[in-house]
Amino acid sequence: MTNHEFDPLKKQSNDDTIYIVSQYFYGNRTGTTIARDEVEYFVRVPLADYESEKEEFADLDIRIIPVPCTDNLVILYDQTAEDRYINIEFPEHYAEYGSYYKEKFGEEYTMHVACYIPEIDFTIHTRCIACRIDENGVYQSLQGEDFDYFMHYFTK
Repeated sequence: MTNHEFDPLKKQSNDDTIYIVSQYFYGNRTGTTIARDEVEYFVRVPLADYESEKEEFADLDIRIIPVPCTDNLVILYDQTAEDRYINIEFPEHYAEYGSYYKEKFGEEYTMHVACYIPEIDFTIHTRCIACRIDENGVYQSLQGEDFDYFMHYFTK
């Protein structure tokens, strides 16, 4: 029996929404309900812009990582955003604040980690979500027992 007592179906308003857990959207390990057809948009868009007019992202590259030891739990992220963070944003930020951070805190300034899956040595540094996916590739709501399989991969 899981120690997570909730019914995600109660959070759903209709069949067009799913219950997910997100990293870097209202903080970490945040449960929320989103429209099933906006999953890709949700993974990419900044929080400040989420309720504004939806835009298309031509460079969106959603990757689906199966959660180890499960059949239909997945973690989704945008590879384009991940590459931008690793290759552009973090190096620029490090160049600007790295020495200050080292001097102030006595340790190296490092990339933040959103999700780490040691079984496959896989790290995500940008927004990602956990949800279910069915055999047809349709995103589905998490269920109570799912949390024990993926939550420890998400950083606090």
